[in-house]
Amino acid sequence: MNMDNFWDAKYDRDDWFYGTKPNEFFREQLQNIKPGLILLPAEGEGRNATHAAAEGWNVWAFDSSSVAKDKALSLAGSQRLSIRYDINSVESFHPGESGFDAIAIIYAHFMPELRHRFFAKLQEWLNPGGKLILEAFRKDQIHKTTGGPKNLDMLYSLDEISQDFGQLYTERLTADTVVLDEGPGHSGEAELVRYVGLKK
Repeated sequence: MNMDNFWDAKYDRDDWFYGTKPNEFFREQLQNIKPGLILLPAEGEGRNATHAAAEGWNVWAFDSSSVAKDKALSLAGSQRLSIRYDINSVESFHPGESGFDAIAIIYAHFMPELRHRFFAKLQEWLNPGGKLILEAFRKDQIHKTTGGPKNLDMLYSLDEISQDFGQLYTERLTADTVVLDEGPGHSGEAELVRYVGLKK
């Protein structure tokens, strides 16, 4: 099964695998930024995109899963909100001339080589004064069953995030132990890395 089919199968259910409420760290950080154009890569079922749209953001999301897109548009539509949602991969997505006032990477995990390339692009796509928000599982999560990939190379460390986003000014970089309540996909105590970077 390729990764597109993997995520289609995971999302093909009556409920939302990661819930319909936004990620809490994302919600908190968005309150500190003036709304503009936000990019949400690997957005999944649309919980964060819908919240951002409700807060006045112009939302551009993408994911490789068509099932995820359908559920995201349904969720946004149920609140009479509009989001742009493309079917694309992190390897091939390109925003053209658009620059972003914020980019949020929420539980998007990649192998190191792809991560380096993609995170470098994200920094280029940020407008001056723009912020990048990241929440993901760190390497200690490998011992827990509350979410995340079971490949240590796909889990992150503070040093890796600091190095990958070296073009940005680090406003926050923390290792946090949090009890997640994000649908059946993220439920229970988890080991997280949280990052906020500013493009000067």
